[in-house]
This record gives sequence, C-alpha cells and structure tokens, in this order.
Amino acid sequence: MFAILRWSVAGLLLVSLVAVLYLELSMRRALDTQRAYSAAVAELPFFDGSDGISQLRVDGATFRVRIAGFDANPGAPVVVLLHGFPVNSAMWLPILQSLADAGYRVIAPDQRGYSPGARPDAVSDYRVELLAQDVLLLVDAIGVQQFHLVGHDWGAIVGWRLASTAQERLLSWSALSIPHPAALADAIASDPEQRSRSGYIRLLRLPWLPEVVLARDNFASLQALGESAGEVQHREYVALFSEPGAATAAFNWYRALPASLGDVMAGAPHVAVSTLFIGGSVDGVVAPSSVAAQSRYLIGPYREVSLRAGHRLVQSHSREVTNALLAHFRATQRSASAGLEGDTAQ
Repeated sequence: MFAILRWSVAGLLLVSLVAVLYLELSMRRALDTQRAYSAAVAELPFFDGSDGISQLRVDGATFRVRIAGFDANPGAPVVVLLHGFPVNSAMWLPILQSLADAGYRVIAPDQRGYSPGARPDAVSDYRVELLAQDVLLLVDAIGVQQFHLVGHDWGAIVGWRLASTAQERLLSWSALSIPHPAALADAIASDPEQRSRSGYIRLLRLPWLPEVVLARDNFASLQALGESAGEVQHREYVALFSEPGAATAAFNWYRALPASLGDVMAGAPHVAVSTLFIGGSVDGVVAPSSVAAQSRYLIGPYREVSLRAGHRLVQSHSREVTNALLAHFRATQRSASAGLEGDTAQ
C-alpha cells in the first residue's frame, strides 16, 4: 500500500516536473534573445521638441515616448497619457492624434518596465510612488509645469497618486476604468462581486507563472488586444513582451502592490483637482459599487461618463472617450480663466 502511494506521488511529481519544463521551454522559444525591440528603441532620436517617437532620459533612466501636437501647437496646453497593463503607449493611438488636432500637445510615455532603458530588476523599484515620480520627471525634462493628466488601468492608479500628492501640477485629471483606489478598496472589503473581479490580482503576483502564461503560443493572449486596437498595436506589444525581462517588469507592478498600497493612499485621500471618470458599464474588472463609492473621496469638480463598453474603452469607444476628454479639458480651462478674472476684479 505504502509502495503504491510512494510511486503515485513520485509519478505525480514527475508529471509536474515535465509540465513545468515544457512551459519553460515554450516560454524560452517565444522570447527574442536578440532583443530586436531594444535595439530599435536605442536607434530612436532623443526628444528635441518634435512629434514622433523618441527617447527621453531622466534620472539615469531612458524612456520611450510618443509625442504629438508639439509641431503644430507650440505653447499649447499639455496632455500626458499613462497606459495600463499589458500594453504600452501604443494603446493611445486611437485618440493621440485627435487630441493633438484639437490643439493640445500630447505626451504618452512607455512607463517604467515598459521602456527598455527604464527597466530595473528589483520588485521594490515598481512602487507606485516611483512610477508617479517618473511622470513628474518626464514633464520637467520637457519643460512643462502644469498639464492635463489621463490614465487608464494601472496608468489610472499612478494618476490617482499624482492627483492626491501633486495637485498643483495638474490642470485636470481623467481616470479611465479604474476609480479612486480608496473606493476600490472599500468595495473589495464590502462587495463580494468586486472581491471576485479583483481575484486575478493574486494570480498576477505569483512568481514565474504569469510570464509563462503570457508567452504561451507565441503571446496569443495579446492577440485579443490587437484585434480590438489594431495590427500596429498588436505587433508592438508582442515585440515588447518577447524580450527577456519585459514581461517580468510589467508583472512587477502587481508584485510591488503590497508595498505600493501605502503609496496609493498617501497624501490627502480626498482629491480636489477637477476630475473626470470614464467607465464601461460592462467592465469585467470593476464592479458598479466601486464607481458609486468614489464620489465621497472627490471634493473638487467631478463628472462621470458611463459608456456601454468593457475595460479597454479607448480601443472600443475612441470617439466617445476623445469627446469626453476634450469637454473636460475645456471646462477646466474655462473655470480657471473665470477664476483669474475674478481675482483680477478683486
């Protein structure tokens, strides 16, 4: 009996080992050990005030950035776009040029871990505090003091941090898909539906396994992103994550989450900057309770737009997102102008 049990356990361990080796080999076959993506990024020009894709070096790190509207709109207000997971600045292509055509200068960086030249090894280097600091360093390097900030998914989490701790730098704040972190935390604690929808976070924080799953079948999981956004984006995402270490850096945002919780909640929990929230009514990540709870944390002007969309609403509803953002920017600018006129009159 015990012999049979020992053989059964040994057999199970052997099968598990074979499965692990198979997954590891599959991942290795999908990786580009020649690092063609990094080589292409290294050939990009450094930012000189012109439109296009360029490099920007700050604090010892080099970020890949998309720039639009600088050629046509010198001196115009600046919009900074922060991408989420698992994408880079290409996610903003459906609206980037539209914002520039509307008279804005637009900056969309590939954030820490997504830029080959800004990819530290330590998990602790992906705390939200540092991700937010990157944004301020980038706009400082470009010579911008105040700006409109837009963030989607993880980019929204970084944006909420800035809206709490750097309000004087923001002309306005627009959060896409992810509500105020305190509201989200409230809902996770009180709403079983939100708790269930957030369960994936624990899986993405596991070592090794998320990278293997992402690379499976030559990054087939990224195909859905490409189908909704376009072939250009899909090719760019696959090229990025095919590089050894790139996927690990992206998942490190999740792995650093326990250390980041204090960063996310740091500063004043109530946001005074003019805020727009755009959410999808069929978002599988965020429950309605999270969105409903956030108004208690927003003490400044606040507007909410609900679209019949899922989580990736920039791709599925680019026109509606663009129109909502432009209306928010212009309303904020009108309020600021009215305030200045009132101060002058006094």
